[in-house]
Amino acid sequence: MREELILEKLQDIFHDIFGDETIIIDKSTSTSDIEGWDSLTHISILEAIQEEFDTKFSLDEMINLTDVGKILEAIIRRENVTG
Repeated sequence: MREELILEKLQDIFHDIFGDETIIIDKSTSTSDIEGWDSLTHISILEAIQEEFDTKFSLDEMINLTDVGKILEAIIRRENVTG
């Protein structure tokens, strides 16, 4: 899947989780850039991503996926392995 399409899907997930259509994400967006992106919200984001992309993250990965770029890389890595 192309990076732009993945980012679009991630954007939709962030809109849904935060209930804010004005949030714009890019690869550099991190937990400190979005008000309310705390540990509980992080779990919700990752659960939605796992469901959307039909994948599973390990606990170690979940802890380290602290910005959109890292999340994007993890999704692409999985697609390259399984696709």
